[in-house]
Amino acid sequence: MVDPKKIQAGYRSLLQASKNSVAPEDNIRIRKALDLAIKACGDNIILTGEPQILHALSVARIIAGEMGLGLISIITSLLHDSYNKLDISIQQLEKEFGAKALEILKGFSRVSSLESMQSSYQAENFRKLLLSLADDVRVILIKLVERLEYMRNLDDAPEQDKLPLASETYFLYAPLAHRLGFYNIKSEMEDLAVKYLE
Repeated sequence: MVDPKKIQAGYRSLLQASKNSVAPEDNIRIRKALDLAIKACGDNIILTGEPQILHALSVARIIAGEMGLGLISIITSLLHDSYNKLDISIQQLEKEFGAKALEILKGFSRVSSLESMQSSYQAENFRKLLLSLADDVRVILIKLVERLEYMRNLDDAPEQDKLPLASETYFLYAPLAHRLGFYNIKSEMEDLAVKYLE
């Protein structure tokens, strides 16, 4: 079971990171999203060996703190992994968090179901496809941040997964970050990927 203290610490860190972009009264909505995510994630562990809920909290913290995005982005990044397993109807979800949040989650679900392609020619097509599939750029930003969070914790991933992830990050996600103007994320992704590719 995921240590509740770690969830609480991640939540406090998220609120701290979002204090400049979210009104204090909106923290209730962030907490509701977190509670839904906790239920949906359960004890699931992601590729890097970290609990899925802590990964979602990290992604939300990066979205708020390092990218300065607001409430909807924070809510959708908390729910990005658990959207298809939520214990709530789509209508309730829309009522609770708004049509925009629902649209981003649906977009994220579509983009996540894409299989990545390997060759550089295909990589360019994949990037174009990603950008065209996302009606809202925040879908892509959450995808980028999710990948950045994976890369930051890649040491703990199984050996056979490190190289493909690093390669995909270097050839697909770093150029995508560059194209969107997130040069610091691009650089960090490249540095982290090269560590495994060299």
